[in-house]
Amino acid sequence: MSTHGVTPAADDPGPWRLTIDTIPEPQAVIVLYAATGWGRAEAYYVATIRVALARTPILVAAWLPGDRLVGLARAFGDGVIHTALAEVLVHPDQRGRGIGRALVAAVGSACAGTALYAEALPGQAPFFARCGLVARPAMTVLSRPPTAPGTVTAVPSGGA
Repeated sequence: MSTHGVTPAADDPGPWRLTIDTIPEPQAVIVLYAATGWGRAEAYYVATIRVALARTPILVAAWLPGDRLVGLARAFGDGVIHTALAEVLVHPDQRGRGIGRALVAAVGSACAGTALYAEALPGQAPFFARCGLVARPAMTVLSRPPTAPGTVTAVPSGGA
């Protein structure tokens, strides 16, 4: 586990800390997903989230005292050319404290030798621009929904 102390803004009401490669409890992540509008908590399976977190190459979490998870960034890449931010989440009651920027900066440090890409939901591009990412107007994000239920119940043999 790596822990990086980040100094909150001068007007910040309290301390928070970042950890890199510390896997949060899946239930805490589910609570964060629900709080940030990423679906209803009951729509997530603890086992699925556990596997997803274990398979995340770059995982940065933000914590308040008492180990309350208030932010999460996950990224995937090849370690040589390309890294993509899968998600950057900050609990609504903790926004505006620099946590999101610190999460993105920590991911950026972890993959400094690669390009870093992010998909931005409507209205979020300015946040990523403040983090140093530049919009690429010629690029279009394409996706498809899952083609099978995402109900992983165990890590397949061979590891995560």
